[in-house]
Amino acid sequence: MINDFEKAKLNFQKGNNFFNKGFFNEAELYFETSLKFLPNRISTIVNLILCKLKLKKTNECAKLIEFIEKHSSFNCDGIYARALYYGEIYKFDKSIELFEKLLKNKNNFDPNTLSVYYNCIAVSFIRLGNFEKSRINLKESIKFNSKNYEALFNLGTLDLRLKNFKSGWKNYEYRIEKNNLDKSKYPLRIEDIKNKNILIVSEQGFGDTIQFSALIPSLLKYTKNISFYPHKKLNKLFEDNKEIKIVNNQKGEWDFVINLMSLPYYLKLNLKNPDLKCIIGKKLMYQNNKKEKLKLKNIGIAWSSSSEYQYNDLKSIPLKEFQNIFDLKKNYNLNFFCMQKDIEQHDLDAFKFNKDNLNYIGHLNFEDLSKKMKEFDLVISNDTVFLHLSCALGIKTIALLPEIPDWRWMDENGESSWYKNLKILRLSNNQSWSELIQVLHKHLCDLLKNKI
Repeated sequence: MINDFEKAKLNFQKGNNFFNKGFFNEAELYFETSLKFLPNRISTIVNLILCKLKLKKTNECAKLIEFIEKHSSFNCDGIYARALYYGEIYKFDKSIELFEKLLKNKNNFDPNTLSVYYNCIAVSFIRLGNFEKSRINLKESIKFNSKNYEALFNLGTLDLRLKNFKSGWKNYEYRIEKNNLDKSKYPLRIEDIKNKNILIVSEQGFGDTIQFSALIPSLLKYTKNISFYPHKKLNKLFEDNKEIKIVNNQKGEWDFVINLMSLPYYLKLNLKNPDLKCIIGKKLMYQNNKKEKLKLKNIGIAWSSSSEYQYNDLKSIPLKEFQNIFDLKKNYNLNFFCMQKDIEQHDLDAFKFNKDNLNYIGHLNFEDLSKKMKEFDLVISNDTVFLHLSCALGIKTIALLPEIPDWRWMDENGESSWYKNLKILRLSNNQSWSELIQVLHKHLCDLLKNKI
């Protein structure tokens, strides 16, 4: 008969096998079963934490972390799990402290492991806004493993954030290896596509597709045979365009197939003087024929990003913070429209309270939403697809961004290099969302009173 130790060992091994194959739900189940037979085994607890972090179950890790800190605070694997955990809950200083604790004994680790540690430290320094220390740690990461594609990619986004476009776009291409994308039909140079039949394939999120599709017309000076394969849910946004053929699959004989986010590299994009042309269908194109002074009536709004995004909580805004914005309706003839589909649990009370102020249109597909947005005078959004869609449609847009926003916003505050109809309001050092919403409130009041 198998004793408890053997049962725990067997389940641990099965969990490890699933974890290494990327099946984290299955791995989690086996690690939890293993702990039923050996409840205090540190290696199993560590692996269970790593599983839960992969599954975005951060809230389920706290007690496991507490146990490790109490009973095995010097265990290297335990320190690593704790460092990752604190990075996930935005305690970046604590995460850096733990990784640096590991690095005091460099000789205990192989070069690949050291490369991972330095990259993790670099990411935390980026979130803290210390770009100099981030670069130092990324260089160390790459020194220990020249094929750490994640570190190379992070170095690229760091350079782009700082407007070092040449090196930034070059290293940004390492996302190909990082994400296992196909580049077997890439041209060596952009000039190679001259008079060729090419396909551009969307990648990453909906916002990325809308934003970077504006680079596709720049390829027309090389070839007129351009097809674009966007996300299927965005397909109808582009279908009316006459210069670029829109396809719904990758079948066909293509001379070259290029992932959309590689276009900045091939085109040597410099956002100080970008060549951008929206290719969203002309039937949906917003025509701004208003008077110079904007008259506000219909305002679209989004405040929360996808929970699947790693730093969602940093760039999402609690809906209750917008109450003074909704209260403007008492004195002005305003209509507010909720564009986002999902309402987070913590926002439900504020959403129900404003049910008469906030018209819900989040159920609309992108095509119908775009038609509705033609009626908007202004869109207010955090960093979401709705921000990109609004800007692409030519609608006046206000972005509400965190202190350290996504790399694509670089170090911008006020105006955007990418969208001329976008005003950026960005958190300053130690500023709260409530304080930034007050800035937004004043700006809207000035607009309503025709002061600007």
